[in-house]
Amino acid sequence: MDHESTPKKKKLKSGKTSLYIEYYRGHKTTSNGKVKHLREFEYLELYLVTDPETPAEKKKNKEQLELAQQILAIRKAEVYQGKFKIQNNNKGKTNFLAFYEQKKRRALPDQREL
Repeated sequence: MDHESTPKKKKLKSGKTSLYIEYYRGHKTTSNGKVKHLREFEYLELYLVTDPETPAEKKKNKEQLELAQQILAIRKAEVYQGKFKIQNNNKGKTNFLAFYEQKKRRALPDQREL
């Protein structure tokens, strides 16, 4: 889960703003050496009026943001309790000898292997 304490916002073509939560599930290195970040999104189906003008629109936005904050707090508690099992599963799949050789090569980049 992202370390921010607020739900994220995305402006829609309709003029409204959608609220969502981003879950960060770690990263992996692709075969060409690029780092790919693993993320998932939960769209809360809560919407804000992008430019509220009336007191009713402002009140509705405030209520929607408060509800999103409550959902975010519940999701954080669920993550801490292990419900979503958010972890980097790639760590346990590495062969120890391959891991050791990789670390050794990084630690001693100027020396050739014997």
